[in-house]
Amino acid sequence: MEKKAAELKRDMEFALVGSNQASVAGNTTTARRLGSLSSWLTTNVSRGVAGANGGYSVGTGLTVAATDGTQRAFTETLVKDVMQAAYTAGGKPKLAIMGPAQKRVFSGFAGIAVNRVDNAPAKSSEAQIAILGAADVYKSDFGNLMAVPDIFSRARDVYLVDPTMAAVSYLRPFVRDVPAKTGDAEKRVLLVEFTLCVKNEAAHGVVADLS
Repeated sequence: MEKKAAELKRDMEFALVGSNQASVAGNTTTARRLGSLSSWLTTNVSRGVAGANGGYSVGTGLTVAATDGTQRAFTETLVKDVMQAAYTAGGKPKLAIMGPAQKRVFSGFAGIAVNRVDNAPAKSSEAQIAILGAADVYKSDFGNLMAVPDIFSRARDVYLVDPTMAAVSYLRPFVRDVPAKTGDAEKRVLLVEFTLCVKNEAAHGVVADLS
């Protein structure tokens, strides 16, 4: 059950940031489906050529998946542009959520890999030299961004998120049930019903269509 709970949480994370899916209302034959983060964002966005926003539809009460555009290199300028757009719209993104490959690019923005610092062991007088090869916080003109690598995040997207303006909402929290046995086999059921709650779409941003 512990392993299956971890597996289920990974599936949840993939649905939230690792996919580009529209929400589905569901019916007697079709399962309900949440709209991923990429399907919500329309205000503070940077997309490649032919890329297009999805967004929330007032008419249907559902989100529409974004249209992927031509991929381009991830640059510091793209982050600055989206941060400025978010600031102008009143947003204050705090997290930059990205896949592993984009995290390496992000860490190279300021050339920090060439910097070195003394790193003396606590119980030794022998100094050590540490090479700084990663960045955890990016100080922009419009606020600090904490770089968060996410193995499930879409490789082509970097999300700039204000964590106070997004949440996971539960219709039914994690439930463990014990259905009837089949012969000597004991069964367990683990389920959860949840969705992505975007409290203010303009508080977030995305740098999309990255190579």
